Amino acid sequence: MIHQDSQRTSFLQLHARTIIYLLVFAAVFLAVRLTNLTLLPPYVDEWLHINRAFNVLKEGQLLVYTEGGKYLQIWLITPVVGVSSDPIWSTRAVSVVAGLLAAIGCYFLGKTLFQRVEVGLVAAFFYAVIPYAFFLDRLVLNDGMLAALGIYIFLFSIMLVRGSGGGSVVGLGVSLGLAGLTKLNGFALWGIPILVVLAQQLWPIIAWRHFVKAYLLAIIVALPVIFLLP
Repeated sequence: MIHQDSQRTSFLQLHARTIIYLLVFAAVFLAVRLTNLTLLPPYVDEWLHINRAFNVLKEGQLLVYTEGGKYLQIWLITPVVGVSSDPIWSTRAVSVVAGLLAAIGCYFLGKTLFQRVEVGLVAAFFYAVIPYAFFLDRLVLNDGMLAALGIYIFLFSIMLVRGSGGGSVVGLGVSLGLAGLTKLNGFALWGIPILVVLAQQLWPIIAWRHFVKAYLLAIIVALPVIFLLP
């Protein structure tokens, strides 16, 4: 009994430290990414996304015209541009939050692959300092958001192969569907789960069933862009 209590205490202490580390990381990440957020002049593509968000507000219709099925980011920034006096800063801040989610995804991916918290923290740190990610996380573009979804698709695929339950099925299905809604190139990420399964030397039939359920959910989530394909 005493041994079990000791193990439980150690487990709680480990998770408490991990949460503290992640909170500190998130605070530093946001502070660095949000500093001088509008110093770089907006790109033409950024203005296109912002204008489409205003069109959603004006027309009251979610499925406005976009090139390449770029819906998700427009939907996410629409509530922001409706209440903000600085649409460039506020919409770029949405991209920063997406970048933070990507970094946290890297933490869980590293931790899941190597079963070590330290590896997850190093993975999140590497994402934070990569110049390419730093650049895209501060712009109103779809690439950073698509990269974040790719990380979670890989993460949930690994978890399913290792025997995780229904939560991973939902997570994978939603991530796949949102990738398709981010831009048409996102459908290329639908091959990641298949590659993960095929990379395993042995996999149970139930794993395939989970993946089929995830793909069916992904199709449901991505229905808007699927129906609007030319």
